[in-house]
Amino acid sequence: MWVEPYHGLRRWVKGPGRALYDPDDASLPPGSGARPKDAAPAGDEYLHMTFHAQALVRTDRPSRYAAQLAKHLGHKVETEWSAEAGYVKLSDGVCDMHAWPEGLRLDAYAETYDGLAHVEDVVKRHLERWGEADTLTVEWQLRTPLPT
Repeated sequence: MWVEPYHGLRRWVKGPGRALYDPDDASLPPGSGARPKDAAPAGDEYLHMTFHAQALVRTDRPSRYAAQLAKHLGHKVETEWSAEAGYVKLSDGVCDMHAWPEGLRLDAYAETYDGLAHVEDVVKRHLERWGEADTLTVEWQLRTPLPT
C-alpha cells in the first residue's frame, strides 16, 4: 500500500509486517512491488518538519477513532480521512494516521520541538478521552529528526 501524507514524505507500507520503504532508496528489495505512485504530489514541505514522533494505539477500531478525530478537528483545521489513512494539519505541525490491523499508527511532524509537543498533546487528549471505555492510550516515541 502506498502512503503519502500531504507533506510529501514518501514511503511504502508493505505487507503484514508493515515494513517502511522509501521508494528513492537504492536498497529497496527486488520484487517488493514498490514503485512510485503515478500521480505522486511534488513538494518538499516535509524537509522543514524536522521533529518526528510516533505512536501505535492498540485498538480493534483504528479507523473509527481516526475518522472521529478527523471529523471533530475538521471544523477548525485541515483534515483528511479515507478508510485507512489520513492526516490532521494543525498550526504547529501535522499528524498522519494509518489504520492497521494492530491499531492506529500515528506519526507527528513539526518544525519545532514545542510544535511537536502541541501536536502530540492535541491528538493524545482527544483519542484518550474518546477511547476511555476501551482504555486507549497514546504513548508517543520521539524519533530521529529528519535530515535538513
